[in-house]
Amino acid sequence: MGTELKKIMEKEEERMDKRSIPIIWYWTPALLLLSIIIASFLSINASAIPPLPDSYYGTFSINHSAAAVGSTLIVKTLGGIQCGTFNVKNSGYYGILTCEGNDNETPATEGPVPGQNISFYYNSTQLLIL
Repeated sequence: MGTELKKIMEKEEERMDKRSIPIIWYWTPALLLLSIIIASFLSINASAIPPLPDSYYGTFSINHSAAAVGSTLIVKTLGGIQCGTFNVKNSGYYGILTCEGNDNETPATEGPVPGQNISFYYNSTQLLIL
């Protein structure tokens, strides 16, 4: 009966060994997945800082007469891309007219790049700036 008891005890120890897997092994796949998700969020590059716009103001006359209230002044790059508009609110004056710069983070050209010239337009006519 001693050997029989020994065999029962060994079987019971084997059964207990199989059931007593450390709890960390149950959570390892979940912790690994959570780590991958957190790492992917941390690696996202958020450097989309928009360029600062240029601002303009001054007097606006057409054929030596003050521009009428409601006249629209348009700013374009030399490539013809419109980057700002201003509707005259006080006869003969415009501003603050902002011209948004080009955002280098996008493939489209939204405005002028630093150092690029711009032109002012009224009724599709390029204006002479004095």
